[in-house]
Amino acid sequence: TDQPIMSSVIENLADPAPNGARPQSGLSSAGVVYEALAEGGITRYLALWQADVPLDIGPVRSLRPVFFDIAMEYGAPVGHAGGSTDALNAIRNSGTFKDLDYNVSNSFRRVSSRYGPHNLYIYGKALSELVTAKGWGDPPTFSPWPRKDDTPAETVTASVITANFSGPLYKATFNYDKASNSYSREIAGKADIDAN
Repeated sequence: TDQPIMSSVIENLADPAPNGARPQSGLSSAGVVYEALAEGGITRYLALWQADVPLDIGPVRSLRPVFFDIAMEYGAPVGHAGGSTDALNAIRNSGTFKDLDYNVSNSFRRVSSRYGPHNLYIYGKALSELVTAKGWGDPPTFSPWPRKDDTPAETVTASVITANFSGPLYKATFNYDKASNSYSREIAGKADIDAN
């Protein structure tokens, strides 16, 4: 596609709204979502969009070095709210990182339905407009992963895949569904579904 790639760091604090991050907004329309430990056993996501821009994105949180590295591979602008010392140093030293920090943009907003700091959001359209305004609206230049339409396997070799990051609240389970030839995701034993 000839559309630009954009991304955002999204929080995953296990507490439900209004005290925490779940359920989030914007993950289901992402083309790729990376999950990594932030600190204290809590994970965060880096979601990347290209064709399907979500209505809303959040809660947006701070950048970590792992997400800096992934975004650089894609050449993707990253929406975030500050970052760890190492991540902010990486931004300053890179010279090419496409930085969309909440602290220097008025495109983000605080929602009243959640307590801070779990209440920072950005509309997908506003993130797209911010990317374009910064001059980063060109299509990506990297070679995409090869993809094909797969047919369901006769014998399923992995009907359940589990990633246990730190404990039961951050245990991700992927269950294979042969009818759709896809995996549905659960977190902490519940369906992982966007807020909107």
